Amino acid sequence: MLLLRNSDTKEVTLSPDAIDVISGATYTVQFDGFNNSNLVDADLWFIGHDYGNKTNTNFLIAEKFKLSSLKCDHVSYTFKIPNNVDAGNLRFDNNGSITQGFDADLYLTNIKMAQENKPGPYSKSLLDFTLGTDTSKWQKQEIFKSGSWSYATCPNGTDFGNFLKSDTVPVGFSIIRDENSGHIADWNIIKESSQFIYGMTSKSIASGVDYVQVYNGTFSGYQSTGNDIKVTGAVVNGTDSPIVNKKLQIKLPSPESLSRMVHQQESQDGTIKVI
Repeated sequence: MLLLRNSDTKEVTLSPDAIDVISGATYTVQFDGFNNSNLVDADLWFIGHDYGNKTNTNFLIAEKFKLSSLKCDHVSYTFKIPNNVDAGNLRFDNNGSITQGFDADLYLTNIKMAQENKPGPYSKSLLDFTLGTDTSKWQKQEIFKSGSWSYATCPNGTDFGNFLKSDTVPVGFSIIRDENSGHIADWNIIKESSQFIYGMTSKSIASGVDYVQVYNGTFSGYQSTGNDIKVTGAVVNGTDSPIVNKKLQIKLPSPESLSRMVHQQESQDGTIKVI
């Protein structure tokens, strides 16, 4: 519950966080609340924001309302968002104390603003939910060993496939360092069992990724998938057109054949024969 207290004859305000809204759409705001008898009255505003022009469009939703001092009232107001507004927040005004120096209290709870034509059932914001702290049924697995960026390291000269199949690499997900010359990298490894293991590591942006796998207990070795295709010195990137111009070489006949005469003869049926 929110308490907006004022012991002065001048107003004090309360503004929840801003939210995104849809321009021109109809919204309903509702809340529960009460006040003590020393409150003059209260106002409810919507402080609209225009992202593009960085200007505010403020309009009054409810003016000089007063809640019960004996029970909790449920109040709702429906209004339309101006066309030039795409975000904003509510603002509650406590318009002052009837008697200077004495507390004028406005109590508010269950505040809800939603895109709807009439009040709907109250629902909590995601920020109001508290995550459970009982982790007894969570699946827990260490990804890194203490003080390291990887779970385990395969030394240079040790077969990487056999290392992945060994108990040194746990079942599940882990990051494994390979120190073998030419393949030094941190590998993201998913190990279902010693028979089925899949791994991937990123290379340079232009070279794609390397991957390894153990399938049915057989290690297929290091393999690479690249983003670049090289054709006679030209490079086709993933964002380029796949069309590649190639030179077409035409083999001409020998000089002796050029000296041969070509004759044509028209037959009676209209066809032409080349001799």
